Amino acid sequence: HCHPSTHVITLVDIFGVGWWKHDPDKAAELLESVGFTRDTQGKWLKPDGSPWTMTINAPANFEVQSGRLAYAVADVWNQFGIDVNVAAKEGGSFWNDWTMGTFEAGSYWPGCGVAPDIWDNMNNEWNSSFVVPVGQPAPGNSVRFSDPEMTAILDQIAPLTSDDPQTVELMKEFMKEFVKELPWLPMFGTSKFVPVDTYYWTNFPSPDNYYEGPWWWWSLFKYMTPHFEPTGR
Repeated sequence: HCHPSTHVITLVDIFGVGWWKHDPDKAAELLESVGFTRDTQGKWLKPDGSPWTMTINAPANFEVQSGRLAYAVADVWNQFGIDVNVAAKEGGSFWNDWTMGTFEAGSYWPGCGVAPDIWDNMNNEWNSSFVVPVGQPAPGNSVRFSDPEMTAILDQIAPLTSDDPQTVELMKEFMKEFVKELPWLPMFGTSKFVPVDTYYWTNFPSPDNYYEGPWWWWSLFKYMTPHFEPTGR
């Protein structure tokens, strides 16, 4: 017989510290504080009295996790009383909507960082200098979010090198402002199994030989290939 572990898995273990608490009462309180109301059926009405409807863009046939996330969010929001629809889109229309700003909500991934200096990514996605009107292709900041404090910090980091001590400290200040403004709702970190077959090749990245992160689907795969060693099989 197998004995169950004495460790109790909690939400913090699974999701980490964040805004994962399901609190519809608090959500209702916040909405009502800015003029939203509910009809007799429990459906939310916007401050002007019209029904609150929303479409969530979801990737179709790629980035499966993000697609599933859109449906999961839609289910919860519909239960809460918002009339939500999911629009599954192929890559061309999905990313065109993103660039043009012609979307209400979506399972997009406008932020990612796996290094101490994440200025390049954050600057491209959140610097207000890239903001253009909806309907025009955005050179960056497709969300069209503008926060003077966030932009000022990014501009301070711009002339610094990655190994400058100020880079990390200023990025910490940027992330504090990011958390305060919360222009994006991060749902999960990208966790994937990365299996390898060592029959023909060895020396893949591993916990004991971590010369590179094992992200085969990104361009840094090219930095791994010189390290692969043929087995002769």
